[in-house]
Amino acid sequence: MIPIGWEGLTTLASASSFRCIAGFLRSKDDTVRENAAFLLKEILSLEETQVHAFAEENGVAAAFLKLIRDSVSSSATKSSLIAISQMVLHKPKIASEVLEIGLVNQTVEMIIDGENSVCEKALAVLDAVCETSDGIKEVRKNTLVMPLLVKKILKVSEQATRSSLSVILKLCKTGDASTVEEAVRLGAFQKVFLVLQAGYGEETKEKATELLKMMNTQMKLMSDDVDSSMDFKYLKKPF
Repeated sequence: MIPIGWEGLTTLASASSFRCIAGFLRSKDDTVRENAAFLLKEILSLEETQVHAFAEENGVAAAFLKLIRDSVSSSATKSSLIAISQMVLHKPKIASEVLEIGLVNQTVEMIIDGENSVCEKALAVLDAVCETSDGIKEVRKNTLVMPLLVKKILKVSEQATRSSLSVILKLCKTGDASTVEEAVRLGAFQKVFLVLQAGYGEETKEKATELLKMMNTQMKLMSDDVDSSMDFKYLKKPF
């Protein structure tokens, strides 16, 4: 599609225009649906309160998830994932709506099978839903999540690494010792340590440091079958 300027987007952000575009998202023509997804994603990026209210009123989140499931196109999938992240972060109660219709399992499928750009955006969705207690509970139910998060660190993209690290930290902070232990046994300690050594921003480094400290504490309580080389004392502390 031809890029639309800020003025054009604000015009489309009216209640009537938004309702019309949301209707196109449910069209039988996949090209129309793809274009509608792109437009709505751009409108939602304005982060205006009324826009997200329109999205909730028109059931846009569920329509985006259906668009992903229908595998219309890579572009439509990416637009939908970005839009869902925006909606959940701006209006957390939308998370409950999409969680009930299988957002987490669908997102996990995207992380497993999707191209890198799709995987990156799917990880961002998981990070967004984990801002809510219901989201964390739902994410925790999927046993593939932690192995996938650890695997994707430093493998897909810088943004994917940030999202993976963020979700792991949220799961560990809200879970019990077994969650931290699972991360350790999957090799998260070594990968997070490498993140700390890489050129990431301060926020990511702070999260990495916090997670390393949690894992180091848990490692001291774990049995001897954990390789001693994983212990913090064998590594140069950058903090």
